[in-house]
Amino acid sequence: VCFNGALITQAVGEKFVDLYSLTLERLDTLLLYQLLSKEFPTLSVNLYSQDRWLVAAIDPWVQQEADITGIQPEVVDLKLFLKDYHPIHKILCMGDPAEIQRLSLELEVADMLGIDFYPSKDTYMEIVNNQVSKLAALCHLCEAYNCSLAETIAIGDNYNDMPMIQHAGIGIAMGNSPEEVKQIADEIAPANSEEGFSRGLAKCFGLAYNE
Repeated sequence: VCFNGALITQAVGEKFVDLYSLTLERLDTLLLYQLLSKEFPTLSVNLYSQDRWLVAAIDPWVQQEADITGIQPEVVDLKLFLKDYHPIHKILCMGDPAEIQRLSLELEVADMLGIDFYPSKDTYMEIVNNQVSKLAALCHLCEAYNCSLAETIAIGDNYNDMPMIQHAGIGIAMGNSPEEVKQIADEIAPANSEEGFSRGLAKCFGLAYNE
């Protein structure tokens, strides 16, 4: 499940088959890129299309994200890329916290009703279709696998994880989560840096965790 739930894909043999895909509307994508290019030239703009990560240049923000994820982006002319009608699942903007806050205010007053945006860090702003959410993705998977939300476990560490954590059968907040996320969770796992994901699952299934 990728891009806050915008894309659900499954490995079938050596290929990936999409189970669900919801992209930004083309007009919204073009308007967003125009706004970012004109009003926010210092922000690092990243486009995500299927399994492709596209950037205009390898700036320090992009390099930082590449180091975190272990993935290298494609460097392309973003304006030309958008002219070719590629599906865009997410736009990620990275930069100084003050500029991210200014972008948030600008998006709030912009006439783009088809988008949703949220800061995943004080230096990251993520923009997706407004019908996208991790809870919606979880519900879609429940339908695909014929199970109920009560039979699911959801683990997350940020505000955009809250609906999923709240509605899953067992909702787990990571130890590094904001306090609001922890308050609605059924369980609190150790932080990401302390192998909280695997420890949280082990506890749910009553398994011993080996260091």
